[in-house]
Amino acid sequence: MTNISEIEIVNYKINVQQDFSLLFQICEKWDKINRGSKVIIDISGLSFLNPSDILILTQCIIYLLKKRPDISLLIEDKNKRTSTYIDAIGLARFCQPNYKQPQNIEFITSQTAMPILCLERSSLDEYVVLTLRYIGNFCPDKDLTILDLGIKESINNVYDHSQSSIGAFVFCQCFPKTKTIRVCVSDMGIGIPANVRIHTNMNMSDNDCIRWAIKGRNTTMTFPYNVGLGLANIVGFVESTNSRMKILSNRGCLHINGTTKHYQENNIQNFIGTLIEFDIKIDNLEDKREDYIEDNVF
Repeated sequence: MTNISEIEIVNYKINVQQDFSLLFQICEKWDKINRGSKVIIDISGLSFLNPSDILILTQCIIYLLKKRPDISLLIEDKNKRTSTYIDAIGLARFCQPNYKQPQNIEFITSQTAMPILCLERSSLDEYVVLTLRYIGNFCPDKDLTILDLGIKESINNVYDHSQSSIGAFVFCQCFPKTKTIRVCVSDMGIGIPANVRIHTNMNMSDNDCIRWAIKGRNTTMTFPYNVGLGLANIVGFVESTNSRMKILSNRGCLHINGTTKHYQENNIQNFIGTLIEFDIKIDNLEDKREDYIEDNVF
């Protein structure tokens, strides 16, 4: 791997998720990089951007810009579809030095997604209400309670336990063709493993710490908003609806597909913090009660 402390320009091309490894390495060593260095993140090779890819890029860019404004995003997009999408969801704006997020949450009329947001706990309820209303346009007769629960539990976990210096990021997108809602929440905090070890005094591997954290009533009780049920609730829904979920935290990685859990080494080396991404299969949602159906059309 290139010694990033010895080069003036880091022109890094990202083609697959593993390629984010150097980006996290840059975050860890940014203060030691030559002051004349500049980081160019080239995402032209990414043919499809998952919500997890979106948030990894966003939070790393925010982290680096807080230290030095020597970073830029590059995309060679011949048909303009990807660049249009990046502009619409707000990723391009986060690449601007001294960018300040608007106070009002805006809808994206051209995409089936809510914009990327650094979500404060004080605006959590508002965000969830607006997200349910917006996503409800694509499944107006379905009960989206799990979307409400999943976002709130994930965000509360960040503020209760992560000690993230950049807050909690959330991105939610609906894929009408596959009838799937995908939610991703991430941070660059100390990670689930470190938090579990601190509060349990148990010397477990990163994956064993994740395994411990997703069990109901296991809690570090830092601030007991979820009382140990946050991740367990989401995992339970994923299993009961035969959906999928992944958790990346430090060196640990958990993939859930229905009731099957698979632990492995995180293929993104140098990963900082925690990322939770889960799917909601629209066809597996319960129908909304007739007395609860409302007009969600904007």
